[in-house]
Amino acid sequence: MSTHANIAILKPNGDIQSIYCHYDGYPQHVGQILHDHYNNQERVKQLIALGNISCLGEKLEPSELEIKYKHRYSNEFALLDKTEKERLSNDAQFHTHRIDLGSEPTENKALNHLCLEEYIYIFTPKGWYMVSPSDPFAITNQEMTRLTYNIKFAIENNIKPRRWQPLKDVLEKL
Repeated sequence: MSTHANIAILKPNGDIQSIYCHYDGYPQHVGQILHDHYNNQERVKQLIALGNISCLGEKLEPSELEIKYKHRYSNEFALLDKTEKERLSNDAQFHTHRIDLGSEPTENKALNHLCLEEYIYIFTPKGWYMVSPSDPFAITNQEMTRLTYNIKFAIENNIKPRRWQPLKDVLEKL
């Protein structure tokens, strides 16, 4: 089972650019990594530019495993000795892994409902915010639009957004 997330950035012109993350979208993993390693606009833009990802890591560049063997299920990787497999696998967990097909980031006026996301993270001029839809299986594009305009309005008017929580506050409660 995977925990899906939408990772987005609020651009200066008010547009939103977002990507989909397939695995470990919960705050203790994706939220913590975003908070600790993607904490400025330039770094977030680099992440978004990768396109959709299977999992988020501290590092943007591909791992040695991915460069040499594509993935750990390749025939070449299977032939390696146990020590080398462990070394490459341990290093790979710190790298972000792209999804090859359909991986372009989306850019719209509002967040897209990409794939039943349990968590939505957005980087704004005031830092990271997070929202967890009450029922990701029932969320509609209309609700995504409401969430988008709620965060935009709050940031522009320096008020607390409804339903959105600063990511740092969420992480402090864990």
